[in-house]
Amino acid sequence: MRKPSNNICRLMCLILALAGLLSGIILAPDRAGRASAQAPGPSWSLTGSLFRARTGHTATLLANGKVLVAGGYDDAGPPLNSEELYDPATGTWRSAGRLNSIRFGHTATLLPNGKVLIAGGVNRFFPPPVSGINSAELYDPATGTWSSTGNLTTSRYGHTATLLPNGKVLVTGGYNGANDSNGPIDLDSAELYDPDTGRWSLTGNLKAARFGHAATLLPSSQVLVVGVRCCGSPARKSAELYDPVTGTWSSAGQLNIGNTGRVTATLLPNGKVLVTDGFAEVEDGPATAELYDPTTGMWSVTGNLNATRTCATATLLPNGKVLAAQVSTLDGNVFASTELYDPATGIWSRSANPNTGRCDHTATLLPNGKVLMAGGRNYNLPPFNSAELFDLGLPQAAGTVTSVSAASFSLLGLASEAITASFGAKLAIATREASGPLLPIVLAGTSVRVKDSAGAERLAPLFFVSPTQVNYQIPVGTAAGAATVTIASGDGTVSTGVALIKAVAPGLFTADGAGQGVAAAFAVRVKADGSQQFEPIAQFDAAQNKFVARPLDLGPETDQVYLVLFGTGIRHRSSLSAVIATIGGAYAAVSFAGAQPDLVGVDQVNVLLPRSLIGRGEVEVLLTVEAQVANPARVNIK
Repeated sequence: MRKPSNNICRLMCLILALAGLLSGIILAPDRAGRASAQAPGPSWSLTGSLFRARTGHTATLLANGKVLVAGGYDDAGPPLNSEELYDPATGTWRSAGRLNSIRFGHTATLLPNGKVLIAGGVNRFFPPPVSGINSAELYDPATGTWSSTGNLTTSRYGHTATLLPNGKVLVTGGYNGANDSNGPIDLDSAELYDPDTGRWSLTGNLKAARFGHAATLLPSSQVLVVGVRCCGSPARKSAELYDPVTGTWSSAGQLNIGNTGRVTATLLPNGKVLVTDGFAEVEDGPATAELYDPTTGMWSVTGNLNATRTCATATLLPNGKVLAAQVSTLDGNVFASTELYDPATGIWSRSANPNTGRCDHTATLLPNGKVLMAGGRNYNLPPFNSAELFDLGLPQAAGTVTSVSAASFSLLGLASEAITASFGAKLAIATREASGPLLPIVLAGTSVRVKDSAGAERLAPLFFVSPTQVNYQIPVGTAAGAATVTIASGDGTVSTGVALIKAVAPGLFTADGAGQGVAAAFAVRVKADGSQQFEPIAQFDAAQNKFVARPLDLGPETDQVYLVLFGTGIRHRSSLSAVIATIGGAYAAVSFAGAQPDLVGVDQVNVLLPRSLIGRGEVEVLLTVEAQVANPARVNIK
């Protein structure tokens, strides 16, 4: 089934009107996990402390906006098997059960079914030598439980794990603890995890053995690998590309300077990759940074960092800049320090200092645009249990606007042609909704201009305007990168803000219009004779004063039942195979994912409901596009 026929356009309009889209009334939900008022400028603030001090752990942003921290060690004994969940809404942590194996130096990857894959690592320090492990396990947020899955073909730690658009996970390199006469042996092997089977299989070997390197998924679906934590390695200036279609590696050119320590690699919205080197090339000199351009395959030097950062994290922020956090010196001291990289100028500038200097910590971008920094250590001190939040500062005052997805209310990015909600003050002199088949570019005297990273400025089609909120479509052709949004009100007030434009930024509309709960969707039942029947999946419960899921009967085996979802930021996916849907943890076939032809800015995804869901009741719908997970929605299967 590709798309519903025109005779149900009225049903689609009704569903989306209930979700608040077509009426224009899309109000920001009052929860910390989504858009919220920001601090007046860049700042750090303490948040709830972890139950257990730890370093060498992982932190994974779950589909529900919470953060899972797993493993690591605390200097009090062997590696940890304890886990914790951070809730941005409350700023507190709670236990998330225990891993089946103690480990640190592992990887954690969010899968399209919402589970988290933990792979490899180290499970002991003594007696030496330290050796890697090959076990892997899964965390299920729906049940809060851990389960074992297939073992890696090779024991490893210090490796990378990258979710591919096809839903598989690529693991590369690392170290297994073996030694030869020259010292430790880095690995050049790579393998793939298939969530459908729970098994690992070898894929092509890297051209160079690597440990402590970085891996980045490119828009082309290839994976860029760069770096090696060994100053004398001939691979320190090399980079390579993995092609998931052929399972082979090819050279990605030579860095101009090469890394001498731990590297970070950050995919910028313009498709380039920013690589930073923790160590200075010369003593007391600046740490270096380079850019990789996938379109040319060339490396170019960009601005030097202001300080040596051997254990820094690098995080892409909602304004398109990159946050490098923490400074460490060659003698092991760590100082609280951050700086920001501006891709438009190629310059690093100092930013607000954290409360604590730490190394081997984690940094996680939350849907509300803040960065959670947790755990870590200063090498002269035991590991920390403290955590803090970086707030870029996007003030909600006259003259400024904050733009989020109108489906998910996430600050993690927007896409060309996606529906957007901007919040501010004095944005319009009246409240108006667009009427008619064509959206206006001026409504109640208000207009929106979007100037993209290439310098092109376009007027945006408008859905709705009010003094504090404007809903509009990102103009067709808006280039990826940091875009400037300018809203001019009818009284002459001009407000500006920055929006991060990506190729895709998937969000699903929900019946409550807040980006959570029951999906704004309907079901299409295709009977054996080819006839179609359309059924609602949500209903309003007056007693609870909210939308609830209406139980859906999948019927006899001869029926095929499709779930028709509506979202935004999906249409520019590279291929249908890059769109993955899971329902209640079960993979569901996607037959269509693209622009809905009758509604501006709305995307449609058709999913065949698997019969294994019968009797499951209310379950979670997860959509992953180009390895990016949309906000979860819910349906009820009878």
